[in-house]
Amino acid sequence: MNTQPNAQQKQGSILYGPLLPSLTNYEFPHPDRFLVDGKHPLHAAYRFWFLKRNPQAFTDKAAYMNNFVQIGPVETVEDFWGVYSYLKRPSDSASPSYTYHCFRAEIEPTWEDPHNAHGGRWIVKLKKGAGPKAFENALLAMVGDEFNLGDELCGVVLSLKKHGDDSIAFWNKNGQSREAITRLRDAIKRILGVGSNALEYKPHDQAIQKHVQTTTGALDLADDEEQEEDILEEDDQ
Repeated sequence: MNTQPNAQQKQGSILYGPLLPSLTNYEFPHPDRFLVDGKHPLHAAYRFWFLKRNPQAFTDKAAYMNNFVQIGPVETVEDFWGVYSYLKRPSDSASPSYTYHCFRAEIEPTWEDPHNAHGGRWIVKLKKGAGPKAFENALLAMVGDEFNLGDELCGVVLSLKKHGDDSIAFWNKNGQSREAITRLRDAIKRILGVGSNALEYKPHDQAIQKHVQTTTGALDLADDEEQEEDILEEDDQ
């Protein structure tokens, strides 16, 4: 597969709108530092994860992870576009059956991963149909290092429901750090153009405790907006 984006792709034809400045005019921290094959390195490597919804199969972590399709890692701008330009867009399906995740390459999209264990996530509620474009903006901002949070941002998850609003979850490493949580919130508001009333923060440890109390042992680790839909709807009431 040719991972070099062509001119049409660079202009944003594969997207819903113009590309963000983070990748169209990418400023490399070390412009003279290239990989052996001449590609431009991202600030961190990332993996895409796609989860097919099948809550009944999530009896333990191994079963949960077996439902994932993983792509990556992508370590350069060229490789990112080579993968992203071939991905099926979330809005292409009238009846979505997958959730979309993008995490730093060393992090699994599970609450139990050491990078996530003491963290949490900002959940952004969006009108139905607005999720795919917002996820795209968040994704490009993350790989383009527009959040300016170092390794604090672990990954981004898009959740689409057949009925109900879309949502995006931004996972961070330090769920007990008010400064880290606030900085991520402010970055999300800036990048997505949403207000504070659209955001809710949930530490992972609270989600794990609630999950244990309300299930019969099946694990749900990343896709809490879908597999724990009933729980979250109770919280939002």
